[in-house]
Amino acid sequence: MFTRAMPPGAPKKNPKPIPFQNLSVPDGGDAMKAWPRERKQNGWEWSGRCPRCNHQASKFIADEVVTLALTATEVQPVRETYVVRCNCQEPHTDRPDGEQGCGAYWGVEIEHERPDGDEEAGEAG
Repeated sequence: MFTRAMPPGAPKKNPKPIPFQNLSVPDGGDAMKAWPRERKQNGWEWSGRCPRCNHQASKFIADEVVTLALTATEVQPVRETYVVRCNCQEPHTDRPDGEQGCGAYWGVEIEHERPDGDEEAGEAG
């Protein structure tokens, strides 16, 4: 009998299901730094694996929020802290109706600057 090796970057299977629990993940911001970001029509979206349940999650920040951060100060770049919650679509026991994810949340500091010719930008940092 043999086991098949998982390809690099493949999601790890959790040995036991993780129940829903509102829980702060102290190193979640560090994990999110590796998430790729994508420019959307009206903002930026980061997507990657939740540091608690390892399921796919995402965070969207609208341009209006970035513009407010940039116009609030003359200093560039501007660093803002955002709360990110796991919003995976996988099942978690004990999850209340209407909730998403496993309940994990973390803070991430995102640096916004206005590059030449661009209204706003964002980079997790």
